[in-house]
Amino acid sequence: MLAPATPGTMPFDQFRACLQSACGAFDVLPEGNRSTVTAHVSRARRAGFDMTMIGKDVRGVRRSAEDVARNPGNDVFLIVQEEGQALMQQDGRATLMRPGDMILIDGTLPSQFTFFGAYMRHLSVHLDRTEFCRRVGGAAFAGHSLRASEYGAAALAALIGKALGAGECAIQAGYLREAVFGVLGTVLHDGGWRRRCANWPG
Repeated sequence: MLAPATPGTMPFDQFRACLQSACGAFDVLPEGNRSTVTAHVSRARRAGFDMTMIGKDVRGVRRSAEDVARNPGNDVFLIVQEEGQALMQQDGRATLMRPGDMILIDGTLPSQFTFFGAYMRHLSVHLDRTEFCRRVGGAAFAGHSLRASEYGAAALAALIGKALGAGECAIQAGYLREAVFGVLGTVLHDGGWRRRCANWPG
């Protein structure tokens, strides 16, 4: 567990506002007619990345084409499943996420996350999309996932955990930031993954 958090009860509208403030135009789907949710939202700036810790027991969250048009954003979200499970869908790919699994979500495309009404929690690392595409390539990454057992997920978890526990040393933060992009580049240019991405440049 990278970012432990204690959930509390809050009004549904308050949770939606907190989520949108942290991550942009995402619509929250309540479970039934409930007016409150068990939730947690907190933010931190570590190693040059904005990180958002989110827990909730709602039915789902979605970002429609209309949401994208209204609030384009410029983030790629590296999402780490921390607790519970979630079905995350983007660009024709659907992945059932379990603790330790990771997925890349492109904020410029519609997406849908289904949580089945059970409490779940994830950590979202916000990567600047322009920098991400410049450094590791922009083709066919949306909706791609890493299982907790894969080397890339283990390496990224170690780096994110180190960043969350790091102090204010700017030099160390710079190295951690470079290391995160380095691992992402290694994973995205892996031979097996590259063969599945026919439009990958190079």
